[in-house]
Amino acid sequence: MAHKIFPHKSFQQIAPGVWQLEGSLPFPLKRNMTVVKLSGGGLLIYSAIALDDAGFTELEKLGNPEIIVVPQPFHVMDLAFYKQKYPQLRVLGPKQGEEFNGVRVEADVVTALTDANVMASLAPGLKNPEVHLKIKVPGGYALCVCDIFAGKNCYEQGLGASIFKWLLGTSNDGFGIAKIVKWRQIADRAAVKNWASGLAVDQQLKMVLVCHGEPFKDDMATAMRQAAAVL
Repeated sequence: MAHKIFPHKSFQQIAPGVWQLEGSLPFPLKRNMTVVKLSGGGLLIYSAIALDDAGFTELEKLGNPEIIVVPQPFHVMDLAFYKQKYPQLRVLGPKQGEEFNGVRVEADVVTALTDANVMASLAPGLKNPEVHLKIKVPGGYALCVCDIFAGKNCYEQGLGASIFKWLLGTSNDGFGIAKIVKWRQIADRAAVKNWASGLAVDQQLKMVLVCHGEPFKDDMATAMRQAAAVL
């Protein structure tokens, strides 16, 4: 059976060597795939989204896909599709040997990802390990996260989306920690709060790229303090 490809947009450049593509889901939540150019010219794909032919043409114009990162177990619906299309892709994730939809994680991303442009870490205090990327950008770095933070404009238009947003979204309907993440994914609120508070004073943090919603580039210190305050 053919793999389901949901509607998606084109790639948008976020910073030199960093792109995001917005896609959709069966329910009214938007999602993002992040692509990073590695120091050797190849591409790293984070939180993969299945693309149509035009989308893959766009992707391959950016470079040759070399690494695919499994950010956490809830973001694997298109992983096997990518591995089938690009058998040479190196699959990295939180834990070597884990298998998702028939695809095995070849290596622990934190130790295996050794590139001048990007490094990986695991977020603290979560029930399931979540891979974060620290991507080199002018003046500092961009933090690429999966679900721990959401950006504004996460949801589609319509009544169903409004209900989702009210029940599950962030308290301020903008950048922050979503209600669903607080009850489904956080195991140690104090650990997450301390981590977010530390980001608030990190002068090298220039933007946060999220899997749901728009990239955040504004007052990072205030945004992180507000995110920490809901825990």
